Amino acid sequence: MTNAPRWHSTVATDRPLYHNDSRCPEGQAVALKNRRPGDGGRDACPHCLALLMATLKDRLIPPSAE
Repeated sequence: MTNAPRWHSTVATDRPLYHNDSRCPEGQAVALKNRRPGDGGRDACPHCLALLMATLKDRLIPPSAE
């Protein structure tokens, strides 16, 4: 899993979300100088949540024997 401490963007035109997965394309697009630690009172990024769910699914559900 590549969960990281939460961060959010300080750029007003970015979506008001926080990120916590280093694989997230939207989170990666936030320049380091524009990142602030924490969630900033924002909702979780749907990309980060989807990556987390996919990782959990891969770990918890064994591949089917075909």
